[in-house]
Amino acid sequence: HSSNHDSNVDGIFMELPIPDSLPQKEVIDQIFTSKDIDGLSTESFKDFVRQEPDHSSAPSAAKAVMKVLDDFSIDVKDKLCLMVGCGRFVGLPISLMLLQRGANVIICQDAKHLSFYGPKVWTVNLCILIVGIIDYFCCRNPKSCSGTRNQARSHDHRRWNIIR
Repeated sequence: HSSNHDSNVDGIFMELPIPDSLPQKEVIDQIFTSKDIDGLSTESFKDFVRQEPDHSSAPSAAKAVMKVLDDFSIDVKDKLCLMVGCGRFVGLPISLMLLQRGANVIICQDAKHLSFYGPKVWTVNLCILIVGIIDYFCCRNPKSCSGTRNQARSHDHRRWNIIR
């Protein structure tokens, strides 16, 4: 791509999802790591995994979540953290950054798999949801809950505190 070689272009941001007619991985991997703003390319991800604790090549959404934790002075060391949604672009990098800060991380792709962990998931100190759905995970029984605030009153809800 010509933007990779253009000295007037400081960075390239790839808006996802891209059209189904384009091969997503191949398109993203054309971005040079030096210009990959979100750290989405395979090489950028490899650079991110290799770096401790700089994270300059981490995806911007992951860096933003960690900045929120920093801004609120939330220390995750020795805390139990639940990560729901663990895709390569956001959830996985956040999980790795939490681990590097000394957190104990339960990684779950979606709420339907939480039963595997049993009651322990209800004792987490921090819950990060990277699923893009409002009230995706709002009560002790996600399967029976519609997830809307109005209907939520009929369930035994447990709202998450950021840290206990």
